[in-house]
Amino acid sequence: MRGHRDIGNSTAGYRGAASASALNLRCWETAARGNIAAKRTQTGRHEQCLTRYRPHSMAMPLARSESPFPMSTQLVRSEDPDALPAVRRVLAEQACFAMPTDTVYGLCADPRGNASVQSLFAAKGRPESKAIPVLLGSLAQLPGIAAVPLPPLTRRLAEHFWPGPLTLILEARAGLPHALLAGGTTVAVRVVANPVFRRIALATGPLATTSANRSGGKDCQTADQVMAQLAGRIPLVLDGGASPDTRPSTIVRPEGDRIHILRTGSLEPAVRRFAEQCGASVQ
Repeated sequence: MRGHRDIGNSTAGYRGAASASALNLRCWETAARGNIAAKRTQTGRHEQCLTRYRPHSMAMPLARSESPFPMSTQLVRSEDPDALPAVRRVLAEQACFAMPTDTVYGLCADPRGNASVQSLFAAKGRPESKAIPVLLGSLAQLPGIAAVPLPPLTRRLAEHFWPGPLTLILEARAGLPHALLAGGTTVAVRVVANPVFRRIALATGPLATTSANRSGGKDCQTADQVMAQLAGRIPLVLDGGASPDTRPSTIVRPEGDRIHILRTGSLEPAVRRFAEQCGASVQ
């Protein structure tokens, strides 16, 4: 659930007027063009900078796919009666929101809509070359995301470890957005054990989910930590208390009678024991 894309601090990447103390630059508004200022460095070199008369503290570098920031971010406790309606409103607007999973806080969107998936990349600056995992409320939701029926070993893994932090790489169902799969044909899927996530996902359907942090930022264990990184970039954060486990999920790709461990995570020892018991090999 982790992606990294740091947006370069190019001159055009800033939408706010930069203060002289922070950037060691001065901008003068030209009478002829109004919103264009000449920016002079200490070396005397001139560049062009856009000025939008927004406080510098609110200015952020933007990715190509990002919408203008900031926006208003609502913090709602997960047990609040308005929590689920608030989530439904966000999903209807093809936007994303944050809530706890059984590892760290996740950033969630509807996996069936390209615009919804793109909102995840925009909010955290995730490289579009990286696919987005899909988290479920129950195994019954799997046919909407992955090709079924599952092969025997894959089915046994799912039934044994779900709900829980085991991510399976499966053949994706046809018709899922290109951005979700990063142009591939497989999808990373798991059923989450966290009761807050499961309650929401059972009501809304599967959720494309990546870690709720900025590119290069620390994984978040609390709603306050999410707000510190993503306030102004997403419309909603559900506060479901502290995450119980900061270790990532274990990622495996079943193939025939072999289990390929792609990320060790928290369940690697249990997966190896399971493989030994059922006569599968681990690679």
